[in-house]
Amino acid sequence: MDNIHCYLGNTVIDGERKRGWFCGEFINPESICNDKVIETKWGIHKIGECCDWKSSTKSKTMAILLNGSFLIELRNSSYERRYELNNEGDYLVWDENYQHRWKAISNSKIITIRWTLT
Repeated sequence: MDNIHCYLGNTVIDGERKRGWFCGEFINPESICNDKVIETKWGIHKIGECCDWKSSTKSKTMAILLNGSFLIELRNSSYERRYELNNEGDYLVWDENYQHRWKAISNSKIITIRWTLT
């Protein structure tokens, strides 16, 4: 019989202990969701929730708005800009050259995907 390598999960439940991250290198090494190349997060954020500046070294990041309104700020030594995701499906992609921070302008759901650069 073939070994079937699949997993049916729930992003809210599976990401609960990892700040919403449910796929990536920090997931149980024996899980099919463990991966050193891609990380995926399901974010549920209440109005006003925010984070301080963070860096994603050696990776690109994509944030996709499912609903709500979400502000993402990017900066580096020569650049600083604010981006608002206001419509279902709006997304922003950035590379490792930027620090980022975010704020939920309204109650929001957002998917974040981060992948390693080769």
